[in-house]
Amino acid sequence: MGKKQHKNQVKVQIPEYRTIREIVVKGTAAGGNKKQFMFLDKNKETQEINYNQTWKLISTLGTYIFSKGLKKGAKIALVSENVIEWAFAYYAILVGGNVCVPMDAKLPNEDLEDQLVRCGCDALIYSDKFADLAESVKGNSAITIKEYLPMDKFEEYYAAGEALIANGDDSFDKVEIEPDDLACICYTSGTTGKSKGVMLTHRNIASDCTSSCRVLTGRHAIAFLPLHHTLSWVSALYATYIVVEWGYLCDSLKDIQKDIVNIKPYNFTAFRLLLKRYTIKSGKPHAKWARKNCSKRALKSAISS
Repeated sequence: MGKKQHKNQVKVQIPEYRTIREIVVKGTAAGGNKKQFMFLDKNKETQEINYNQTWKLISTLGTYIFSKGLKKGAKIALVSENVIEWAFAYYAILVGGNVCVPMDAKLPNEDLEDQLVRCGCDALIYSDKFADLAESVKGNSAITIKEYLPMDKFEEYYAAGEALIANGDDSFDKVEIEPDDLACICYTSGTTGKSKGVMLTHRNIASDCTSSCRVLTGRHAIAFLPLHHTLSWVSALYATYIVVEWGYLCDSLKDIQKDIVNIKPYNFTAFRLLLKRYTIKSGKPHAKWARKNCSKRALKSAISS
């Protein structure tokens, strides 16, 4: 007799996805008008968005990006704090067949500029906090960036992309992506020397996310890691499409305790240091919020991993 499935275990059949576009397109069709994300806007007000609404933003932004000459294979760097616009840009880049270069928002500008030079990026998408970086690199003759796309203009980009689609531009819908096409160039932390760019294909990311989602529960999750971190992609940005459940996007790690109490997630993908810092002492849960909102089994599993 097989092992009995837990009542909250994933009940959907998870296929072997081969590309990121396949994950997003199929997840959107399955999710439809179902809630996909909860997040805080610029005024710290809680907002919700469903799968169809997310797809509209992805496709209009992606169409606008295409109109700037950034088509399949263009390398687009992405840097910002944890905001929902990061996710929309990330999806638009990858679903459109371009290459995303996610950057660590906590690095000093000189390190980010060095990575932009070495990667040979064609475009930079950035939040207000990195406007000074954008201005600085414009004066660097080694920079190959042709387009600078600030997030505070995303509403204009959505509108422009929507107008293009209304006038018959279906280029974003017709993109074809192969599993071995390059998807992301992720830079290491550089703890043992100069950071190195790791090249990940669509197959690499899709396979990792597919396997990981098979051990998740079929309920909502919480995302708190920096969005440039690959673990965030597995546990949040793609899990929402594969498992077809909503997730809450934390904008600050310092609020994680409060967010867990309020959201009561069924999925909490963490790492040893975080759990030791907030919930663990001598290997046993000690914080009230941990005892109330996280199972001992989940905490033990996370610590031993």
